[in-house]
Amino acid sequence: MASKRSALDPLGPCAKLMRLGKASFVSQSGIAKLLKVVADEGTPSASSRVTQWRARKATCSTPTAYGPLVNEVALELTDGKVVTVGMQNCWAMLQHNLATSPDLAAVFRRAIDEHPPSSKPWRIIVYQDGVDPSDGLSKNHSRKSVVFYASFLELGMDALAHEEVWMTPIVIRYNLVTKLAGQHAQVATRVMEQFFTPHDVKRCGVSLKLYGEAESVKIFADVGVLLADEPALKEVLSCKGHAGNKPCVLCKNAVLQKLPQGAVPLHERSEYAVSIAETDMTKFQMHTDASILATVARLNGYKDTLSNSELQVRQTILGFNYNEFSLVTNARVALKVASTVMYDWAHVYVCDGVADAEYGACMQALHKGKAATTYSEFAAYLSSWTFPNMYGDLAHLFSESANRNNVKKGSFTCTASEFLTMAPVLTRYLTHVALPRNELVPHVRSLLAVLRVIELLQAVKRHMVAPDLLRDAIVSHLALHVAAYGADSVRPKHHYAMHLPDMLARFGTLLSTLVHERKHRVVKRYTRNRCNLQSWDLGAMEDVTCHQLYELAEPFMHGKAGSRPSARSLLILEDIFPKVAADAFTLHASIAIENGLAKKGDVVLFGLDGHLEVGEVLMSIGVKGPDAMSLSCIISCWEPLADRTDDPCYRKLLVQDRAVQVAASCLECATVHNFAKNGKHCVVHIPFEYRL
Repeated sequence: MASKRSALDPLGPCAKLMRLGKASFVSQSGIAKLLKVVADEGTPSASSRVTQWRARKATCSTPTAYGPLVNEVALELTDGKVVTVGMQNCWAMLQHNLATSPDLAAVFRRAIDEHPPSSKPWRIIVYQDGVDPSDGLSKNHSRKSVVFYASFLELGMDALAHEEVWMTPIVIRYNLVTKLAGQHAQVATRVMEQFFTPHDVKRCGVSLKLYGEAESVKIFADVGVLLADEPALKEVLSCKGHAGNKPCVLCKNAVLQKLPQGAVPLHERSEYAVSIAETDMTKFQMHTDASILATVARLNGYKDTLSNSELQVRQTILGFNYNEFSLVTNARVALKVASTVMYDWAHVYVCDGVADAEYGACMQALHKGKAATTYSEFAAYLSSWTFPNMYGDLAHLFSESANRNNVKKGSFTCTASEFLTMAPVLTRYLTHVALPRNELVPHVRSLLAVLRVIELLQAVKRHMVAPDLLRDAIVSHLALHVAAYGADSVRPKHHYAMHLPDMLARFGTLLSTLVHERKHRVVKRYTRNRCNLQSWDLGAMEDVTCHQLYELAEPFMHGKAGSRPSARSLLILEDIFPKVAADAFTLHASIAIENGLAKKGDVVLFGLDGHLEVGEVLMSIGVKGPDAMSLSCIISCWEPLADRTDDPCYRKLLVQDRAVQVAASCLECATVHNFAKNGKHCVVHIPFEYRL
């Protein structure tokens, strides 16, 4: 029987549908997905807030051999009191997810086969950052959080590019962290101690059963990579950080090139101190694991013998701050700082980093010099290029107001991914348009040099860049930068970049935190509207844990689930796969490939008969088999032209309709391209790692 409201409502079913989400806001996409789940699985027997709370508690209390998924841990406040927060039990999460997630189990099985953890312990990656879900202009940032993520370096760069393989040991409010004794250092200590207490993964290992396998595998590991930007390293290691006189935790004698308020720099008063503008790394004295431990232990010994003012002087000299919860001297964790610290190249270069800041400074100098090279001209040049669909349009970066503001402040506002996306086109523009004009040549050459470094850093994940090649590029850029802007313009990030080649040699790769910036969206989702401050940290941790369980229950290594093909598409598919049943087909809007995602209409590089080819993706097809789904693509393969472009980074091709079918695993990357006006030719950018 229809409700009284429905009977009186002249709009009938339309009004009923439109009332959904009005009492409490839910997006239209959220309503559609929720109703689909209800249609497929039925309505839950109970759904009140209390029932949802009980379900969350029951899920996070799921028993495993290593305890519940979320533990309650006690942290010490500065006044001696204790506060209880939630901490994700990493070994329990791993045991549960590896037993239930085919994709995660496949990632670990491949890593175990390539790097047997019984012969050499795996390296745990620990990353810390701050996440603020509030409006940037808001005065109240009470929901700003400190977040830790963890994974294993041996999983490989392809797997580590997926948010799902990163655990979230803790989410804790920043306001609470500032009230803790030792602040971030205490949180970091508790996070790392859980790897060794009560289940010591370094000495005893942890036994994990992979999905579909009868036998368990034992993994031994140790904290092997501490990944962070310099402010986070300052918080975790209690070092002076980028604003200190000694801004580098890895160097004993690296000092700032320019001190505030016109003070005489230390390197001009001491032969021991070396400016961060120095390009010869042999002049810097490097810390070792033992020297950092000895330095911090020495500082801790001063606590009871020196006055506060004298202790402050010692802290400035040694480059560390006294902290009773110092992670460096924690015997249980036994962190080897010099061997584990890895600077995040994304923060060094493209998150208010060396590259995007220099682009803004270079363009400001060109505008002030009334040069022909302007933001507006580059925007017009950029508009002629087509980017992969996953990146969207970059036109908003060069609106009139954005150009005006960027010139005024001498910096360039964009996200890291936006800068990396436009970098190949910017390089071509500077090389073929700006540089021949002979306007501010030192500035343009320096900008081209830093773009070269970015190109190499992006190719590191494909293991195509040797440390010496990267070192030469970084040193060359720093020298050109000093020649163009002067030594006083050198920032600590320029010096951190000088350490990247040695880190590449030590770890075999360089990690960026772009994947973690994407993962922050989950934390923001569950902290933005959490109003009840009672057990805030525990509730947020439980919500994030439940979301990770949901993510890992879905396939994540090969893109999103596909949709059923239309009748017209089905006719084409049945011609291509004559022996496959109609209900086995799915069409995929995007698929995960070797280097990101590929969508319909993207121009991609792909392997065919042992050659690297270029073409446009016409269709991505999934065929469900007895054990797994196979993915393939229909691609319009283009023909390379004999008349090459005047730039080795680009290839000119004849656009044609020769369709080929290849496995999705043969696709390498989607790329930037520029169609000729007649549409018959196309110039395609070839990334560094595919030119060899």
